[in-house]
Amino acid sequence: LGARGRDEYSCSVMHLPRFRSRPSFLVVMLVAGTAGTATFGALAERCYDPKEARAALLAEAEEKSRAELLELGFAPLSSASARALRRATGVEVLSAESPFAILLGDGEVAGQVAHTSDVERAVSVLAEELGHHPRAFITKARLSRVLLCRGLREAEKSIPSLPNYQRSLLLDVEQAPDFLRRLIHHELFHFADYAEDDQVRNDPEWQALGEQGFVYGSGGRFQRDPRSSLPAGAPAGFVTPYATSALEEDKAETFSFLFVAPGALAERSRHD
Repeated sequence: LGARGRDEYSCSVMHLPRFRSRPSFLVVMLVAGTAGTATFGALAERCYDPKEARAALLAEAEEKSRAELLELGFAPLSSASARALRRATGVEVLSAESPFAILLGDGEVAGQVAHTSDVERAVSVLAEELGHHPRAFITKARLSRVLLCRGLREAEKSIPSLPNYQRSLLLDVEQAPDFLRRLIHHELFHFADYAEDDQVRNDPEWQALGEQGFVYGSGGRFQRDPRSSLPAGAPAGFVTPYATSALEEDKAETFSFLFVAPGALAERSRHD
């Protein structure tokens, strides 16, 4: 640099401002904010429980569904038998207090107010038949409520029941006692079947058990003849003619007979 250059360089260095070791307020806030965000994120990740989050969403949906049913004209039963049923199974029973109509994809579903005596009889049958199943099974099947009424109709055609509406089972209480008992198991199976994989119409394993080349009908709603639910006249391999209407109905019918007529089903299976 030469003598003059060295002197100028030394002078410049001597007059440079000294940097303090303490960081500025802005730097501190930036660092703290970054660290805080990272810490909060780590804590949130550790605290987040997918099962709890899903349970919270389901609980919220349940409350909304129940509120809609109350608006339709259903009211929870307060009888001792209804309360006992809920304690034992977790299933709440509601009864129509006014005529109702629900618009669904396959048409309007409507019903009337049932007589008190029929309602109590139905509650008694529900308690007895649902009592055959573990509460955990009913919960996993996602059966939350049973809605009782009379004159149940779908698209102007009489039906005895309708499963899986707002996690509820619509039930016409004017059914014959023996049929009502089997109907409860039949519909409970529909709930369990759907809860397994959110569909009921495809089951290759079950299909493989049947006769080669057999084709099910168009569905249960197209076979409304009450006689189709009787064992008499059932073709080989089926418990009732109604079981031939659809794969899901075949399974549900078989399941119901396992509970209400196991002896007769065992006897028939010896030669069928």
